[in-house]
Amino acid sequence: MTDPTPENTSTFDAFAWVDRAVCGEPDSQHMMFPDPTNTVGIELAKAACRRCPVVDPCLDRALATGESHGIWGGLTPEERRQLKRRESRARSREAAESSSAAPVARQPWDVKPKTTMSIVPRSDVL
Repeated sequence: MTDPTPENTSTFDAFAWVDRAVCGEPDSQHMMFPDPTNTVGIELAKAACRRCPVVDPCLDRALATGESHGIWGGLTPEERRQLKRRESRARSREAAESSSAAPVARQPWDVKPKTTMSIVPRSDVL
């Protein structure tokens, strides 16, 4: 069998990190979904995340799937929503800056010639 690594994407299990997660330990599973008003429970869950070796892929998964419950990657659902909004605004700013930073060179065929018409009465026609 091939080693499941990111380089070998045909066999890489995107959830291989789950087996190494601190919250996967028997005593930790229920603590990752504290009541949103339980600040002590939230801090305990975040403390578990701080000692977890797979906090980054955990957060990536929560952001990618829009996970709306529990502590994932060390963040509450509200903190994850705020992070997504900040990232979205940053991408929008970057796109706006990159489009305004490099003006498009105009080609000769893009320029319409200015035409001015002046009507001068001809005396020989009247």
